[in-house]
Amino acid sequence: MFGFFRKRKPKGCKNSGRPSADRGILVFENTSDVIQAENVLKKSGWSVRVMGPPPEIQTGCDLVIEFPLMEELNIRRTLASADIQPLSVVPVTAPLLAPVDLFQTKDFGDFLMVRAANMKITIAKEDLKIVNISGGGCPVRLCPGTGLPGAAPNMLGVVGTVPDPNFPLVHGPVRLIGSELVIAGRRIAINRGTPALLAAALKTAESRGGMEIYAFLVGDIGKGDGSRKLYQFLARQLPEFSFRVLTFHYLQPDADWHNKVLFAVETMTPRPTLIADAGFMYAAKMSGQSACYDFFTPDVGELAFLADEIAPHPFYTRGFILHQDADVPNLIRRAYQYQNAARYLVVKGQSDYIADEKQVIATVETPSFEAMEAIGGTGDTLTGILSVLCGGDLTPARAALLAARANRWTGFYARPTPATQVCELIDTIPQALQKARRGF
Repeated sequence: MFGFFRKRKPKGCKNSGRPSADRGILVFENTSDVIQAENVLKKSGWSVRVMGPPPEIQTGCDLVIEFPLMEELNIRRTLASADIQPLSVVPVTAPLLAPVDLFQTKDFGDFLMVRAANMKITIAKEDLKIVNISGGGCPVRLCPGTGLPGAAPNMLGVVGTVPDPNFPLVHGPVRLIGSELVIAGRRIAINRGTPALLAAALKTAESRGGMEIYAFLVGDIGKGDGSRKLYQFLARQLPEFSFRVLTFHYLQPDADWHNKVLFAVETMTPRPTLIADAGFMYAAKMSGQSACYDFFTPDVGELAFLADEIAPHPFYTRGFILHQDADVPNLIRRAYQYQNAARYLVVKGQSDYIADEKQVIATVETPSFEAMEAIGGTGDTLTGILSVLCGGDLTPARAALLAARANRWTGFYARPTPATQVCELIDTIPQALQKARRGF
């Protein structure tokens, strides 16, 4: 974890009361360099802190190191001894060049939300319990009765993970019973991630009728073991399936396995509409195969990775997550310029953007409910709604527009607080869809 400012006297450094001119910023190419530099400097006794870069700095990654400027030479020597070289050193000579605190807070009255880049944690002030987390952003055993579906002209396939390392690889039709998913005799709680996507898809299909939902799931808590098993299964078995739409969600990014799975998809008859979100979207970009997809559904931070033509992994993304909200159209343009975007993009955020290679087709800003910013899983529900609508008779752009509108209207019917859980929003999807269709 990046360290906070330490109140200890470093070598030759005055601790307090420093004017702006006494500070400098070390700019690095990627996040891993920042982490290494911070560790080296702190072990050597320097008082430094990791912060967000000011918007005026247009090079480097999403983090900088603030340091005492008068010790620049000694700090450079310390870094050089560890074979770490900053891209540049910038004196803080004006308020606009001041680095940005990585941590921001938002007060909701009874709740407090703390944001670090794209990660948001909301707590109840009364008992300090975590009520919501958002942002993000990761042995083969088939259960009985999960045979291949064969030809299914109106079926949605969803590929993803559940946050349980002991959950086996299962596949089969999914049902929604109360607040749980049921697949192959197993029950899964709906919170966020792929379970939230599936629940939203099921509620959408319930209101429109006619589309079956089939899932491929495995347990993975970010170590990648489950994801690799699922990759292997899909590469071998996908040609035996038939889907109208196939959505890939949380999987540990692996470019090599992604390509094997994509090759299997290309042999499917008919070829399904392809949607990628989260980890699988990362893998598509990393492998140079973004153009094979019909939809990517990134948030603004993920869009920054797509827009970075040289970053081999999200860990090395350039650009500034803290300053991107006003620059979404430019990031979209860059993603298409370097062929790192799908045929359509649905960018999820304070404003939702629907775009193709030629233009931003539409933006959706209303209705807007402040509390939804704190609720984890709202990006997953948008992708779930979109996945079902893409299997209907709407054009891709209109399916995306209706999905974005409906996802927002769930906030009207659920009347959310920062403690509202995503399953409460999902319950209102049929009403939200009906409302969003008016005048559509």
